[in-house]
Amino acid sequence: MRRLIRLWIPVVLMLSMISCAENNQSPSDSSDYFDVAAFFNSESDRLRKSGYRLEKTFEWDGGAETKTLDTPDWKSELEPFEKSTLGKNPSMLYFADSVRNGDSWIIIYHAKDSATALRKMIVYGNTADPDSILIVRAVSNMYYKASDTLFYSGSGFSMNVSNDSRAGKDAGFRLEGKIITPN
Repeated sequence: MRRLIRLWIPVVLMLSMISCAENNQSPSDSSDYFDVAAFFNSESDRLRKSGYRLEKTFEWDGGAETKTLDTPDWKSELEPFEKSTLGKNPSMLYFADSVRNGDSWIIIYHAKDSATALRKMIVYGNTADPDSILIVRAVSNMYYKASDTLFYSGSGFSMNVSNDSRAGKDAGFRLEGKIITPN
């Protein structure tokens, strides 16, 4: 009996040390989720290095203005997209669905909770790289309701923004950007 106890004591100690060891891994592996910030960082670098120009059209209540930028600051132009991340632990906040058909694929992220500002993200791809991204954000509280729809593809982007104020004037605008090849 003593011999059996002496054999089990080291085993029990070893098992208790393993179970108490610090776990440096997050509860869910976010590497399976699309890294929005990394994608738009690389896109802004690619566009900057290529020398592409940008034609921006800004539309608001009863007005519109178009401007062509020969050397746009791509980092700031794509910032609203880059900041639309899924967060540090996306599996806690979003349902993820994906479909693949040959080389084409779609990944759809749906917010699990209506309080999450980023409500939906759809990433379309062909082969290994994404070719377009749709982002829908919405916030609603006692002061206002706001919704943004952002769309990006290799040829340009658009942003539709609306703010419905409960106390003041409603506001909204549309911004469209066309990526133009260098001269």
